[in-house]
This record gives sequence, C-alpha cells and structure tokens, in this order.
Amino acid sequence: MTMIPCPKCGQHLVRDDDAVCPDCKAIADAESQAKRSAIDRKVKAVAMLVVDMSKALTPIFKPVVERMLAKPITSIVFLLVGWAILSGPSKDTTPARSQSSSVSSSSSAPKEVVYNSAWDGSVRQVEQYLDRNLKDPDSFEAIEWSKVIGNGDGFAVRCKYRAKNSLGGYVIEEQIFVMNKRGDVISVYDWGRP
Repeated sequence: MTMIPCPKCGQHLVRDDDAVCPDCKAIADAESQAKRSAIDRKVKAVAMLVVDMSKALTPIFKPVVERMLAKPITSIVFLLVGWAILSGPSKDTTPARSQSSSVSSSSSAPKEVVYNSAWDGSVRQVEQYLDRNLKDPDSFEAIEWSKVIGNGDGFAVRCKYRAKNSLGGYVIEEQIFVMNKRGDVISVYDWGRP
C-alpha cells in the first residue's frame, strides 16, 4: 500500500485504495495513480525475485541444514565459526607489547597530534590542507610520505604527490609541510628548489 500526499491540498496522505482525499475530496490524478502502479509493479517484481531465488537455493541449502541438524556438534561448531566471523576481531587480539606501550605512553606522555597513518603513511592534517587548497582536490594522489618529524614547536613532513594544475594537466609536486603544535599547516616549502 503506497501513501502519497493529496495532489490538491497536500495535507493528507491518500492510500492506494482511496481515490478521494478525506479532507478536500479531490480526486487523485492519473499521474499519481500511474506512479503508484509503477511502484506496485516494482515491489511485486522484487517479491517474485526473492521467491524465485529461495526456490532455486532450497535444493542447495536443504542438505546442509539436514546434516547440521543430524549432528548437533557440527551445528554448534558451524554457529560458533559464523559468530566469530560476523563479530569481527576482538580487542584482545592485539599483541601484549602494543597494549602495554599504549598504556604507558598514554599515562606518561601526551598523545601525538600529527602522525603517519599506519595504513598508508599519510598525514591527515596535510591531506585536509591539500583538499582545501588544490585546484582539483579530487585529482590528488599521494606518491610518497616521509616520516613525521616533531620537535617542541611543531611538526614537519614531506609529501610527494600528483595532482591537476590550473590547465588540467597532471604535475608532480614534492613539498614540505610545517605544522604547529595543534597540527595546523602554517607553511609549505617546495622540496629541492631554492
């Protein structure tokens, strides 16, 4: 059952089986009825597809389910493995060394604001800066990241990347990004140029 607003007053919803609005007594127009019938056809097609798929897959899964029910141990193991896969890795799977170092570092030293990503080596603050300042931010492609260097005043990192220039051509840039203690980019220098 599809509900649409009344085409005349827009105040009340009109059901599929209602041809007249209960408030203004306007007759639902042909376009709304056509939309409703198109939606109904799509819903029926999806329902038929689900029914057809279930009929097609029943011969495949029926023997598996029957075997699982015949042997309770097998079904328990199957359920436990499925649960483990769906629940994902637990927090206890990290090595003990990294847990102890994270506990000691969090209690004694402040957490670093600027750091290289463990996944691809990128630096979030630099990527955000480039996203705001490049001519075509979607064309950014990192080639190489240096390790973040930090001192008491701030941080610095070198990034070699490819991006589009004003003319639409790709150029390769290699720059040093200097950040303050909070991680804001305060200056950018070209690497290897005077």
